[in-house]
Amino acid sequence: MLVSIIITCYNHKDYIEDTLNSIINQTYTDWELLIGDDSPGGECWNIIQKFVKKYPDKIHARHNSPSKWIVWNMKFLLSNISKESEYVAVLEWDDLYAPDNLSTKMEIFQKYPNVKLVYNECSTVDKDWHIIKNKSLKNAWCKYFYQDEKIKISDILCSLIPIYHSRSSIMFSVDCIKKYDISIPTLSDKNLISDFIFFTKVSTNEYVYWLTSPLTLYRVHDNNVSTSTNNSLCRDLIIFWKYLYSLNLIDGNTLKKVKTKSYITLCFSFLKKSLLNLVLWFKENSFYALKVIISKIYYSIRMK
Repeated sequence: MLVSIIITCYNHKDYIEDTLNSIINQTYTDWELLIGDDSPGGECWNIIQKFVKKYPDKIHARHNSPSKWIVWNMKFLLSNISKESEYVAVLEWDDLYAPDNLSTKMEIFQKYPNVKLVYNECSTVDKDWHIIKNKSLKNAWCKYFYQDEKIKISDILCSLIPIYHSRSSIMFSVDCIKKYDISIPTLSDKNLISDFIFFTKVSTNEYVYWLTSPLTLYRVHDNNVSTSTNNSLCRDLIIFWKYLYSLNLIDGNTLKKVKTKSYITLCFSFLKKSLLNLVLWFKENSFYALKVIISKIYYSIRMK
């Protein structure tokens, strides 16, 4: 059964080769790869072209100019998957698949015919692939036991920890593309939560399965889209909550609760970044800071 893998790419020439190699090294070999590259210039595109030339029957790529942003890019790729494709997997341009990612998920689809979407545990790594947190969801006390069942929308909205980690962890039946859009009318093609919207639509209406194995390495670095644009992320989440409220899928109390949680999360994130920047500044300027402190103490003693 053919699996179509889609990658939307933007400017990560340092990571894209590792990402593509993780697909080449899959134990499951019946796949095609579609890449939409939004990167300006040719550095990232040149790396992608090397893979296209080496695997012309399996890898297809398009260089968008000007950039089309994630949602339009994903929609375009999804509309161009092979007619023979039965499943779709998603991978970010800076993440990695474990070698048995596709094969493990295909086993679940075959074992549970009702399941339309499979998502997996992730391990968080730094820019050099060193593990920061193994089994990120489980270690965060996430409610992780949704297997061969639907997820309640209240569980998704009100859980303190996200029920799934990243678009790089999901694989779904082609049927889902026809039934559920990856965005909503009130959000632009620049929105940052298209994967969350799609996951919510599918998982609350169809049977899903969560795999406990960390089959994806989620990379954290200075240029992560979601972590570098917290204001936009919070804004898009609130628009999504309001959209669900307009469809009578959540009540007013739930809307108020999730909006409050979004603001609190944003504030904590801002505070964390501020403290981290302060620590980094002190570390880089420790000699200067120590000199200032000593001089202040010295002159205060002399003044006495």
